Parts: sequence; C-alpha cells; structure tokens
Amino acid sequence: MKFQFNPQKSVSKPIVRIGTDVIRNRMGEILFQSFTKENKKLSQEEADQLANEGKRLSRNNKSSKKRD
Repeated sequence: MKFQFNPQKSVSKPIVRIGTDVIRNRMGEILFQSFTKENKKLSQEEADQLANEGKRLSRNNKSSKKRD
C-alpha cells in the first residue's frame, strides 16, 4: 500500500477507530487500513459504509477548521 502525503491539505488529528483499524483524516479519506483480527480485508460494501460514516462524522469539524 502506497502512502501519499499532500502538504497542501491541513489535516487535524486522524480519527482512529479501534476494532476496524481504520485511520482517517478529517475529510473522511482512508489514510491507513490494516487487516481485521480475522485477517480478512473489508469488502467493498463495508469499506464504502465506513467511508460514508467517516465523512458524516467529519462534517462537524469542517465548518470551524476549513482553510484553502
């Protein structure tokens, strides 16, 4: 997995979800996703669901921390 760092984006503390081992920045993008404890990758449907949840949760931070 390639890790890309974009210094143009201001990133606050990543959201760490214990149990799914998915780390996201405040925009809801996946920064790091490890295998689950059963050593199975998430299906595309589950990944989309987590992504949507991350975006929904991150909306609270966007208005107060938005920078261009």
